[in-house]
Amino acid sequence: MSLNLTTLLEQTRLFLHDSEGARYSADDLTAAARMALMEINLVSAQGFALAGLDGADETTLPDSLQHLLVMGAAGYAASARAAAQAEWELAPQKTLPLALWSRNVMEDFRRILCTLYPPETARLHEQRTAAPFVRWEGTLSEEHPDHLA
Repeated sequence: MSLNLTTLLEQTRLFLHDSEGARYSADDLTAAARMALMEINLVSAQGFALAGLDGADETTLPDSLQHLLVMGAAGYAASARAAAQAEWELAPQKTLPLALWSRNVMEDFRRILCTLYPPETARLHEQRTAAPFVRWEGTLSEEHPDHLA
């Protein structure tokens, strides 16, 4: 089954034990999904899309990364909620359980992502072949401003 924004939000709510949506709004989860997908795209040097997110018509994220996206979205959503709940007067050694849980989820998300796409793997050439811009055909020489006539 191909993932779309609606099913991603449902699966993220299940991951967060919030199936009724009492703690996390659809907007918060959508923002968290966007951030997780952006991180996956950044690390993998790809341009994956999710149907329903930011106007995408189809999901290009491979099935093998769909659970990772859910995990990342849950981690980002929980991190944002933990930050909103934090009390500034708490001593540094006192940490909220949600903050600890979200930190662990994000560490797992990033560890798995870096295992799938090791930083030392050069993928820039793959990205260049699929770049959505036109190649520059001009010269890189500078001309004096008097020659602009």
